[in-house]
Amino acid sequence: MNNLVDISEQEKENVQIGNISSIGSILDNKEPTNKQKFLAECIGTLLLIFICCGSAVFTDFEIVPSAIGGSLIVTSLVYLFQKVSGAHFNPVVSFPMFILKKISLKELFYYLIAQLLGAMLGSLLVGLCRRGKFDILASNQIGKYLINLSENKEIDAWCYISAFFCEVFLTFILIIVVLASTVQKNNFGNLTGLVVGFTIMFLIFTGFSISGCSLNPVRSLAPAFYEAVIGGNTTAIKQIWIYIFGPFFGGALATLVFFQVYN
Repeated sequence: MNNLVDISEQEKENVQIGNISSIGSILDNKEPTNKQKFLAECIGTLLLIFICCGSAVFTDFEIVPSAIGGSLIVTSLVYLFQKVSGAHFNPVVSFPMFILKKISLKELFYYLIAQLLGAMLGSLLVGLCRRGKFDILASNQIGKYLINLSENKEIDAWCYISAFFCEVFLTFILIIVVLASTVQKNNFGNLTGLVVGFTIMFLIFTGFSISGCSLNPVRSLAPAFYEAVIGGNTTAIKQIWIYIFGPFFGGALATLVFFQVYN
């Protein structure tokens, strides 16, 4: 470590690490490059999808492992990548951050591509860990709880309505918590990861049996794609509109409320 501190300014500028950043940029704590932000969002989303989907699939969809696994991985990823990309890993988080001018339009484009790519790779990894079986990858579907409530034990209009509003309302809570943490007077500091992680845990406990509690379009779209194309299971892809429009609607509503509350 002492050797790094003694490096001259000229040597800092000349040494490159994988064409990503120089020693000087690391030591001087410079603004991360778009490439670094892209990698952070891609790797973070990959790990998020693998743990969230894997904790459900590999435990036979038990709610406790799913809730704990989802919350802990989010907490860890926030602490890992918050200083690099802001730790979004979700298009519904990136769009409000663009509106708040936390990221530029160009960065928003990078973030969306990175998140989708990371989700596809994470879902692929889950399928490979299931010995190449892609029929069930924990893509979100209308919960059995709603089906059991129906008289004919089948999906009816109320199942779709309930799952949709569950995604809207729970995403609203998640995004309002995330946005509130960006307000200077509300800055949670080192507790940000824990606050967001515990929030997600409570949300999963609430919505897991209703909609699966996605709150993230790429988290649902990527595994549903593999299930349909490779696994031959089209159930989730037919319901995917719930997990795209629901979170985006909830995120938009949270952004509007955020502006009203925090001016």
